[in-house]
Amino acid sequence: MKMYKGQRPADDESCPERSRRIGGCRVYVIEGDKARPLYHVKYHSDAFEWGYGGSGPADTSLSILADYFGEKRLNRKQIERGESRAWQWHQPFKWARFAVAPADHTGFTITEEQITEWLTKQEGEHKDDVEDAIREGDEGSGQCPQCGGFLFGGECEDCGWIEEGETKT
Repeated sequence: MKMYKGQRPADDESCPERSRRIGGCRVYVIEGDKARPLYHVKYHSDAFEWGYGGSGPADTSLSILADYFGEKRLNRKQIERGESRAWQWHQPFKWARFAVAPADHTGFTITEEQITEWLTKQEGEHKDDVEDAIREGDEGSGQCPQCGGFLFGGECEDCGWIEEGETKT
């Protein structure tokens, strides 16, 4: 079973990463008795983070999903060419898991099974909407300007905001 573990160093811990990165947060991939650092897909931020809804948690989400989907060494060009399934889900996953994770030194742990369960639920509820939006480049789908949640058919799944010109069904 694969597991992802986020760790934030204690305030007094000497960490070379702290001087250049916000908080010096680290994320590891644990498989059996082996652990490796998670490859950081640097799209929104230069650092892993969690506990709020910003760019660091977005990169944490994107990097974990890229590893989960087997998108090795995912980069900006691949994302912009539409070659990433992780990109499709990273913002709603960020809001579901990393924006709400404790920002203290307890960190987080999430298993491969938990990610599968979350994706299965999301894909089951919105599979046709998401596939249509990706295929058609639907500008009515994307990120909510009010809360940053995911828009489906012009309506935010998180806060209920409705895009101008759309009507609630």
